[in-house]
Amino acid sequence: AFTVEAEGEFALKIRIPSCAADLAVDGRPARAEDGWFTLRRRWSGKEEVRVSLRFETKLVPRPRGLYALMRGPLLFALPLLDADSVLRILPPFSSKGYVDLTLQMLARFGVHAGFAGEDRLEIPGRQRYAAQDVAVEGDYSQAAFFAAAGAVQGGLRIANLAPDSLQGDRAILEILRACGAGVEWGVDGAHISSAPLSAREIDVDPIPDLAPVLSVLALFCAGETRLVNAARLRDKESDRIAAMEQELRRLGARVSSTRDSLTVSGFPAGRAPWAQTEVDCHNDHRVVMSLAIAATLGRAPLILRGAEAVRKSYPNFFADLKSLGGKVEVLEE
Repeated sequence: AFTVEAEGEFALKIRIPSCAADLAVDGRPARAEDGWFTLRRRWSGKEEVRVSLRFETKLVPRPRGLYALMRGPLLFALPLLDADSVLRILPPFSSKGYVDLTLQMLARFGVHAGFAGEDRLEIPGRQRYAAQDVAVEGDYSQAAFFAAAGAVQGGLRIANLAPDSLQGDRAILEILRACGAGVEWGVDGAHISSAPLSAREIDVDPIPDLAPVLSVLALFCAGETRLVNAARLRDKESDRIAAMEQELRRLGARVSSTRDSLTVSGFPAGRAPWAQTEVDCHNDHRVVMSLAIAATLGRAPLILRGAEAVRKSYPNFFADLKSLGGKVEVLEE
């Protein structure tokens, strides 16, 4: 066997289908002679994850939070193998929307898999992907950062979002509407307008990627916002509960947490009180973008240490932020 190292969840889930489909990883063939490869996450300090390429061997990912992480990559890879496969989803079934979205995309490329019951996915083997021309819809996960800013400051239009998308993070628009923001659809996209915002209790189990920016939005909502069923956030690129709690406190916010929740009290009258402050991005792209949005909504600049982590998923984020009027300066050390 050999080891493929991936720093953080985002890199790991990209490596899984590459290995399982016998593609090259860092220039080396990704098939071990004994049928095993090992995926190790350097940052977690937890035990290795081992994935078998032989179906007589059980798939046993650990820690538990990695089950959800591995579903999508395996759905892409398993149809290419010589045997039929079954993925049994262990409860609780989190982020089902991402599975539905993956199945939809597989079908567009001529690969079929589907549910046989609520917790069982059947994936026939010996399939091949057929090339297609596809218009890629906008990403709600990334649009959420700007949408949250629009809910506080108003006057924002986001184009290329599909109103009927299967993306779970499309929930951001309903959350903003529930908090009091104006959200309207037009032929040219989603229009976000500001209004007095009120705190809510939000179940982030189906939408974990929204949690960091929702914690920033909470600073500008009257009352106490609770993000619940959030245990999976502790096993993302960073421990996102701990990361956002630490950095929001640096901004002067009242924040508390439990193992699976984060509670944020809004600033009085929605006024951000911090003076120029330095914050840490925890090598986490979503923490970077969330804190950058906080900076645009405050009355004083923030210095983001480790902002380069944004390159993992949205390398043009700061350019887009500047195009909307945000002030961004790169500090040379």
